[in-house]
Amino acid sequence: MFLQELFFVCEEASKQPMAFVGGFVAGILRLDIHDEPLSSWLQSND
Repeated sequence: MFLQELFFVCEEASKQPMAFVGGFVAGILRLDIHDEPLSSWLQSND
């Protein structure tokens, strides 16, 4: 069961690696996605 979830995360990360790494780092640093400049960067990369 854990391996299926891990496979899903790896599959999604391989589709958009920069977005995944950016979100991962933002989560580790506990950045608020509504604050600048993160908010404008996320909107420009949609």
